[in-house]
Amino acid sequence: IKNTNYLDYYQNLILLSEITKRINTKFQGVTKMIKIKLEISNDPDPEWNHRMISSGFGTIYQSQERASFLEYENVPSYFLKFLLPNGKIIAQLLVSERERFSNNNLKAKFFKNLPLIKQKSFEWSYGPIIFDSNYTSEVYNSLEKFLLSKNFKVNGWTHPLVSLQPNITKN
Repeated sequence: IKNTNYLDYYQNLILLSEITKRINTKFQGVTKMIKIKLEISNDPDPEWNHRMISSGFGTIYQSQERASFLEYENVPSYFLKFLLPNGKIIAQLLVSERERFSNNNLKAKFFKNLPLIKQKSFEWSYGPIIFDSNYTSEVYNSLEKFLLSKNFKVNGWTHPLVSLQPNITKN
């Protein structure tokens, strides 16, 4: 009889373990279902630089002034904002769109005419600037979907002092 109780006890533990795994999986799925809205604009909102500077990881390469310089060079730039469903901005990124083969040298002329070669690229430096590290993966997933939809080559890197899971706090 005692062996039966131990057997029941271990079966209940296994069952409880299985239920816990399913609950954890379900909650992980719920947290990952947060849909990040991506707003793209040719012009920054009035708080762009303020948010950037307040983050502690903002640089000139993610500023309105950089976009003005790119405009002077006839390079299109876009201001990307990543928002939660409630409208809270959790990240931002300044990207520029460049022609990959704009030179007139032999190599550029050759690659310019190949149909399968991506002709344009999106470029950025030291971004995205993420204001809430709880949503880092969601921001990168949203950015990845956007970049894949454009079918551009990508040339971008994050701030050298930010890990992939930054812990950014406002003072």
